[in-house]
Amino acid sequence: MSSVELSSLNRAALSAKEGYWWINGIALALSCVIARMSMSAYASAHLEDRALVCIVSQALAIALAILARRALTAQMPWAGIGGMLLAGGCAWWASHGLALAWYGDQERNSEPMVIFMAVLEPALFLLAEHVREGRQALRAAHEKDEAETMAELERNRQERSARLGPRLATSGGVALAAAPMSANAAQGVLPPAHPVQESAIVSTNTGYASAREHALALKRDNPALTQEQISATVGRPRSTVGKWLRAAA
Repeated sequence: MSSVELSSLNRAALSAKEGYWWINGIALALSCVIARMSMSAYASAHLEDRALVCIVSQALAIALAILARRALTAQMPWAGIGGMLLAGGCAWWASHGLALAWYGDQERNSEPMVIFMAVLEPALFLLAEHVREGRQALRAAHEKDEAETMAELERNRQERSARLGPRLATSGGVALAAAPMSANAAQGVLPPAHPVQESAIVSTNTGYASAREHALALKRDNPALTQEQISATVGRPRSTVGKWLRAAA
């Protein structure tokens, strides 16, 4: 498969499932029509055996063309070239029956129309398989790219949590400070306002079910915390934290 930038592909179309049965069905219908023409033409001349040779050669041309392509993709060039030569020979044999049916003369198998129809049969099956395998390879590369992207995002999240760890080591201090503050508030006495040090932010390694619950708990236990400090603690954007706090107010 040639090198393709996955970012340039329509990923919705790439991930879509498509069927090839109808394409192969049309190609098979063409083969059946040509086989019937050969059989009728040779039967009229009482040469049924030649008709069978043409029909079998027609089927062999299709099979050998597909085998040749698979050999080439498997890095077996000599087998691929040999398969193509054999497919061409079988198509040439099959073209005699088509020429007899169309022109009444089997020796006119070198006519452009006869050559085109003889080559078209194996080419249809060959092209359908080529497109199917190519899209399967692209889909596999697309899925691999998506998996690598998700793994990279997870690594970045873990690295960010590790960097925040040393700064959030004193989480116990906030919990201890929250108790007297709550008691004073119940008695109508508020402690003097003072800025909260960055080292007093609670670690993200808590038992909360979600980042939202963590953020609300931090604000509830220590109202002096700013949105920036809560955002750094729970690992979510400041705008998101602000929406959570406003909705809970």
